[in-house]
Amino acid sequence: MIIPDETARRFTYTFSDTAMAYEIAPKLACDEIDALAELLMAMNSPGIAQFWIDCHASADDVGDTHFIGPKEAPSSYEGPS
Repeated sequence: MIIPDETARRFTYTFSDTAMAYEIAPKLACDEIDALAELLMAMNSPGIAQFWIDCHASADDVGDTHFIGPKEAPSSYEGPS
């Protein structure tokens, strides 16, 4: 499949909207964000792709593909001293 240059430019321009990424990416499933990121990377926009993944990862839970850190204290946490 060949995507016309103008279509690719319009797609990457549209999906470079940071407000849209912050709003939509956390609501997407991991497979959906991966598909979008792969398409953006194929259109030579790896930075935009990573931004969408990062926005999505902020809402991932423990065990999800893009989870970036603990949302609760580690089991060794004993509370404030």
